Amino acid sequence: MNTIRYKDYISTIEYEEDMEMFHGRVANIRDVVSFYGKSVDELKTEMKKSVDEYISFCEGRGIQPSKRYSGRLNLRTDPKLHGWLATGGRRAWKESERLGPGTVGACDACLVE
Repeated sequence: MNTIRYKDYISTIEYEEDMEMFHGRVANIRDVVSFYGKSVDELKTEMKKSVDEYISFCEGRGIQPSKRYSGRLNLRTDPKLHGWLATGGRRAWKESERLGPGTVGACDACLVE
């Protein structure tokens, strides 16, 4: 899965075949922030706009923007692993659940420095 970074936000990018566009979603926060684009440049521009609008929206309402993942799940894990699971590891996580308890640690091998 491809990602784009802006400020401290990381988005995942997927192709929406029926729309013939790419769909991005900020993955390392709890709130939903998404955007669309037809090219890499357009995706980057739209992500910046969406993140900046999200931050402005939160400030206008007097609330804190959703914090990035802290590295805490129902179990303690390395923040890099937590980020990996949130952005690109969802599929691997589902597979580890299918395989049974004790397989989540195997995801450490998937981390790339």
